[in-house]
Amino acid sequence: MKTNYFKDLLIMRLLLLSGLVFLLSGTVLAQNITVRGVVTSATTNETLPGVNVLQMGTTNGTSTGLDGSYSLNVPPGSTLVFSFIGMTSQQVIVGTDPVINVELAEEATELNRSL
Repeated sequence: MKTNYFKDLLIMRLLLLSGLVFLLSGTVLAQNITVRGVVTSATTNETLPGVNVLQMGTTNGTSTGLDGSYSLNVPPGSTLVFSFIGMTSQQVIVGTDPVINVELAEEATELNRSL
């Protein structure tokens, strides 16, 4: 009787330990990286403050500072969307490089003027 109790206890502990290792391995694989960089204008090469940087499909985002720099914590393989009024939005896939510098081009749109 005692042997079965200790055997069952040992099996239960092994199952719990296996489940814990399985859960932790998923957490380790899904670690985020901090991506940083500078956003500039493609035509003037000046830094752009206030550019929205958003991880696609989430609410995780930031905006560039006065010097055009940003920093965002995202998982590798995610897509960043850079958008600014008057500029063409750009999408960049996050790889292993933690530095992503972006140049945004001016959006070519015509204004409809009616007098």
